[in-house]
Amino acid sequence: MNRWHLGPQRLRGRLPVVSLVLGLLAAGAPAGAVYAAETSIELMYFVRSPYYVPGPQGELSGEVGAAAVRAFDAAGLPFTVTQRPPKRQLSLIRGNEGPVCGVGWFKTPERETFGRFTRPIFRDPPVVAMHRVEDTRFAKIGGLRDLLSRPGLRLGVSYGFSYGAEVDSLIAQLNPTLVTLNLEPAEMVPLLMQRRFDFMLVAGLEARDILTRGLVPPGWVTATPIVDAPSGNNRHLFCSKKVGEAAIERLNAAIAGRMK
Repeated sequence: MNRWHLGPQRLRGRLPVVSLVLGLLAAGAPAGAVYAAETSIELMYFVRSPYYVPGPQGELSGEVGAAAVRAFDAAGLPFTVTQRPPKRQLSLIRGNEGPVCGVGWFKTPERETFGRFTRPIFRDPPVVAMHRVEDTRFAKIGGLRDLLSRPGLRLGVSYGFSYGAEVDSLIAQLNPTLVTLNLEPAEMVPLLMQRRFDFMLVAGLEARDILTRGLVPPGWVTATPIVDAPSGNNRHLFCSKKVGEAAIERLNAAIAGRMK
């Protein structure tokens, strides 16, 4: 796992603002680009291993967190790092009161109406079904449609989370029984063991992390592949519109590896 050290919890991005502005002016950048560069952007994340992991000094690491830090460093944009719950992140992005970006969000048509997305910074592996080992209803899964249309199965979901357009659409179409919780997937596992719901859909990378970090007693929970699960979803930086288009363009260039 890559680890990028940023210092304290709200440490500012490391390139001096004045030098950056002068460099942009010398390069003939438009005024909007200079404004975007000298305005510190709040980079928001929530703890969710293995995607977003805080270090002992407040640095942001993890599979997706490190990619976000690399993008901001390469783009030369000053930033701070802050832990915020997903609902609060959405509220700040929608409210557009300041320049903020959430790390690792899925792009949806509804979210595009009030925020800006960068290019993808990470691609998830396909989702798997996490369920109790003893539950024989999962012995044979015909596919995602079969799983979501089975009567009596309750799907545990995290409030406000998207599984990507294809899976979200199928859930809306088939209307399975949902148990919605304001918890992260790892926090939902004890409730799965307590039979509050029967299964949850989790990216394979995260399911492996949950099962190997000692969060689950051996023999209680397992992850079953879904034969026709769509390709994993892209994760983006999701920003308020106070983050100007020039800043988004610089981030996109950095993500694409085109920054000099």
